[in-house]
Amino acid sequence: MKAKRAIIKHNAAAYRKATKKVKSMMLDELAEILHMNRQYLASCLRKTARVVARKGNVVVVSDLSPKKPVEEGRKKVYGPDVVEALKRIWPLTGYASSKHLVAFIRLNHDMLFAHPEFNDIRKDTKDKLLKVSASTADRLLKPYRDKTKLKKRYRGNPFSSNLKKSP
Repeated sequence: MKAKRAIIKHNAAAYRKATKKVKSMMLDELAEILHMNRQYLASCLRKTARVVARKGNVVVVSDLSPKKPVEEGRKKVYGPDVVEALKRIWPLTGYASSKHLVAFIRLNHDMLFAHPEFNDIRKDTKDKLLKVSASTADRLLKPYRDKTKLKKRYRGNPFSSNLKKSP
């Protein structure tokens, strides 16, 4: 990886000064040599050794040094502790839907959290369980619902399609 960065750094200045045709040829050759995507390679060549800020005698130059990947998007509010608590409470409701599960938690939270089986749940997790929405609970329990195959247990009326066809 260091060798790839060195090659990119060496060719960056020439790439920025080149015409479109020459840039295309450079990208073809470098993509073949480095086994990298052309768009990513072009981005690296544009960003390497570029002057980012200049104030007086101080000049800041960008670099392609390896950095910790930035996690984009929103931070997770409900972590694995909330998922584990939901998984333990869900069977008590008879594997009810997430709307009923959330209603059950909110209505019975004093008895539920006083039960010896749920003494190990932390206070912040209890607060999150009281604030969780039905759609979030549904999303958190989805992998476990798929494993238990509960979808096949509740089937509709098999004759309902025939009723629609009759005159």
